[in-house]
Amino acid sequence: ASRIIKDINDNLVKLEKPRQEKVLNFTQEQLAEQKQEGDIPKVISNCSVF
Repeated sequence: ASRIIKDINDNLVKLEKPRQEKVLNFTQEQLAEQKQEGDIPKVISNCSVF
């Protein structure tokens, strides 16, 4: 999952700061809720709501 977070972080660099923090917090909550590796794509797609 840390690789996933790194990928997301790389993408976040392209966003302005307030949105970065929002997405990152959201992502970490999602990952905490969905420990199973299989749910990661769902986490990624949920990030697109921002």
